[in-house]
Amino acid sequence: MAFYCAGNLIGPQTFRQKDAPGYAPALITVIVCNIIVLVLMMLIWFLYVRENKRRDKLQNGEIKSIAPGADLTDRENLNFRYTI
Repeated sequence: MAFYCAGNLIGPQTFRQKDAPGYAPALITVIVCNIIVLVLMMLIWFLYVRENKRRDKLQNGEIKSIAPGADLTDRENLNFRYTI
């Protein structure tokens, strides 16, 4: 949410009248931001896959029962798997 808000503040400042009609600095900013998002998405994917493999090793293919109504986070619940 913070990055979304920061983007909304910075975005209009990159499209300046003096850069018209090509708006090269703004286009470069948009491209760089999209590359950053792509890298972050790949990093999250890698971390999720690694965590799922770690949990699979810990459980040895065995699903442990959890008490109904147990209020566990994704880190506490070893049966939880991140989907990609």
